[in-house]
Amino acid sequence: MEINFAFNKKETQTKAPDQALVATSLIYLKEALVNERYEQCAELIRAAKRFGASQGEIKTVLTEGARALKVGRRVEAPQKRIGLKRF
Repeated sequence: MEINFAFNKKETQTKAPDQALVATSLIYLKEALVNERYEQCAELIRAAKRFGASQGEIKTVLTEGARALKVGRRVEAPQKRIGLKRF
């Protein structure tokens, strides 16, 4: 019986996160929130975690996205027309 040593214990340990991958995954998450594609957010959060994003970084993106949506909706809300009245 031959033992397969393809995976060494040192290789299976987590490595330092690649900051470019973390930043890219968080940008994709932010874009999904801004474009209101909520069905993609769960998968993007999982990907960000896999690439090494911390809970705090993900939470920051989510809260900033929520704030951006609230501000955007205020601007887009219909306003009352003030002007001449029809009789």
